[in-house]
Amino acid sequence: MKSRLPFSLFSALLGAASAFAPAARGAERIEELAKMLPQSASLIFCVKSNPELIKDWDASGIGRFMECDEAKKWMAPMYDKDGESKWNRSAKEESGMSFRESISVNPGATAVGFDFTPMIAGDSKEPVVVEISDMAGKEKEVDDAFARKLEAKKKKQYPNAVLKTIDIAGVKTTVLAADEGEKAKWLVASAIVDGVQIESRDRDAIERAIASVKSGGDAAKKAEQLARVAEINGGTSDVTVLADLESLIAVMQKKMTESQGKSAGPLGAPEQMILSVLGLEELKGLALTLDLTDERSSGNFILLHTEKPQGIIPMMMRGTSTEVPQPEFLPGGADQASCSRQSFANIYDALMAAVQKLGPMSAMVTMQLDQMEQKVGLSLRKDLFGSMDDVMAQAQTLKSGANGLPEVSQVTAIKLKDHARFQAALNAVLAIAGNGFGVFEETEIEGQKVHTLKPSLAGGADAPGASPNANQIAYAVTDDYLLFSQGSTDMLQKVLARLKSKAADGSIWEAPASQAAIAALPKGYTGMAVSNGATLLKTMATMFGQLQNMAGGAVGPKAATPRKGPKGAKPGEKPAGGAAAKPAASGPTFDPKAVPGDDVFARYFGVSASGNYSEPDATVVKFIALPVGAK
Repeated sequence: MKSRLPFSLFSALLGAASAFAPAARGAERIEELAKMLPQSASLIFCVKSNPELIKDWDASGIGRFMECDEAKKWMAPMYDKDGESKWNRSAKEESGMSFRESISVNPGATAVGFDFTPMIAGDSKEPVVVEISDMAGKEKEVDDAFARKLEAKKKKQYPNAVLKTIDIAGVKTTVLAADEGEKAKWLVASAIVDGVQIESRDRDAIERAIASVKSGGDAAKKAEQLARVAEINGGTSDVTVLADLESLIAVMQKKMTESQGKSAGPLGAPEQMILSVLGLEELKGLALTLDLTDERSSGNFILLHTEKPQGIIPMMMRGTSTEVPQPEFLPGGADQASCSRQSFANIYDALMAAVQKLGPMSAMVTMQLDQMEQKVGLSLRKDLFGSMDDVMAQAQTLKSGANGLPEVSQVTAIKLKDHARFQAALNAVLAIAGNGFGVFEETEIEGQKVHTLKPSLAGGADAPGASPNANQIAYAVTDDYLLFSQGSTDMLQKVLARLKSKAADGSIWEAPASQAAIAALPKGYTGMAVSNGATLLKTMATMFGQLQNMAGGAVGPKAATPRKGPKGAKPGEKPAGGAAAKPAASGPTFDPKAVPGDDVFARYFGVSASGNYSEPDATVVKFIALPVGAK
């Protein structure tokens, strides 16, 4: 597989900068290429257009941030003295080309399939990887790229490496091998059929792929799932990652069945029970998408499943209504806030339905639950969860503590339908769990009783270097809400003040940037959230630098990437005809003394929003981040 853009850097910053942005449809070519991949490939990675991806990266907030002087000073340990990045240097050592040079060879779409079947069967330590790309008119560039790869391999791990030309299924195939021997290890091989390039290091995979390309492919399910993902997204994304959950779960069930005879006890096979309880048989696929443009950054998390799922996993993500309020008591100083229409009663029902799948264990669980309810004189379903409404809101701030660990001040608010009934049910449950409330200490904030878990039960004293009360757990029951607090009670104090109309600042929803981000979301969400990307990224950067400094520079990725051999080769592995490659030493990746200021992060990262959507056959989380100053 050819070297690509450093997507590890994408993932490092995606949380605050990702978003949902419809791309123009008409990239069905990705579906055609994916259809040519092996049917057994349970994970596929697709790029709509390699040149377009680089262009969009350069125009995005992330791409521009990484090119600014302040960011480069912060990331100085990741660059050589001549100003070249360590990951680009590694790419040249691997392929003889920089990332951009490698991508420029490919003028169009790419689909990569990963087949884990040999690994699961114990026949291999690595997956079979097949890459299929549009290469019409680029045959000479492909030959030149292989010549550069050969020189790169000979300089490092494989001094005896050679290029061979062989015939596979009537197609000229170029093989980069470790040496001239007939059984020499394939480092990578390439065949071009009707303008489509096939790359793999597995001969059988190359032969099957040649037949698949000639016939147009037979992996119809992958193409159908990609088409559904594109439909949900509003167009094919720059990058799409799709996992075939149905196949993976089937393999897991098969392995469990094979081992059941030895591990099963009188109550049945625990592993299979877990799969059944979670309702995994309803899941079909999982997709992640990414779009980067100068107008917005975007992404999707898409869980494909059967229609009207009843399992625990989708039930926890699917809302009850598209009328989502913007609670005014969430303060403007929050780094992140959300509100969703979520029914705890429905989740409880789904959980109890799952318990019934536990076989003999279900009777024991339900009996113990009935005994507990009779003892305290309540019904968890009717009195506790039934007295909760289906509105849940949350707000939090995040900062880096003196010890480098993240310190969160978070409040979750659950609206109540019947305060008195809920309070009575909660008291009864806590009386059993906490031995008559002995685990909580009562205090008062903004005139409201607040119950704080004793420090000895919340993990003991605060960690060395942590701020006072950074690890607190507390709750309060107001007339209309159950408030659950984690971390310091700063956010709880602000929420209580706003509930009592004592706040001097505005709500987070009132900010123009928040309203612009929410307005950019497609309608019909059952939950939504806003985040201050600049603040969150700055906190993450500071925190990472502190941890790295405390660990002596050994936190995070290697400063110098280990030299890579062929796909699946491990650092230090002795290749045929060459000396063992030595893993690179660990070192710092960021300069903790050069973390960019707040104004730098605010220059490139604005407010992002996300929305939860419940489709009949899919549960979706869409993200959108608008550029700074968007209205």
